[in-house]
This record gives sequence, structure tokens and C-alpha cells, in this order.
Amino acid sequence: MARSFPPEIPFWISVVGVPTEFWSAQTFQSIGDAIGETTDVDLDHGKIRVVLDGFKELCFETTVDFRAAKFYDGEEVVVS
Repeated sequence: MARSFPPEIPFWISVVGVPTEFWSAQTFQSIGDAIGETTDVDLDHGKIRVVLDGFKELCFETTVDFRAAKFYDGEEVVVS
């Protein structure tokens, strides 16, 4: 790759698959941090702004474990 290629690329990512009772800044922050560096959370639209390393492979889904949750104790949910 050319040296002029930006190593960090900001993206707005729409999060799908998180049950609405778990929509919180902390939940979305942890999902974004698993992908890259979270810089902003938009709970109204279910989006996170993440800065990704342009030299690494993109991650399109991850598993979230709701261990401490009242209704989802020990259940894992795929988030894309």
C-alpha cells in the first residue's frame, strides 16, 4: 500500500441484534471497542462511530455475552 493510505479510518456503524433493553452507551461502547476505537455513540439511531485501523481486516459481526442480564443470563447474541 502507498504511504499516503490513511492508517485510521472513521466509520459510522449501525448495530443490529442488540435487544432494546440493553441499549446503553456502555453496551454500544464495548461493541465498538471490540471492533476499533469508539469515538461516539448515537443511541437514538443505534449507531456507533468507530475509528478502524486501515491495515487490519474488517470485522462485520461479534458475539456479546449477556451474563449479568436479568432475562439473558449466560446467553450469547450475535451482533452485526
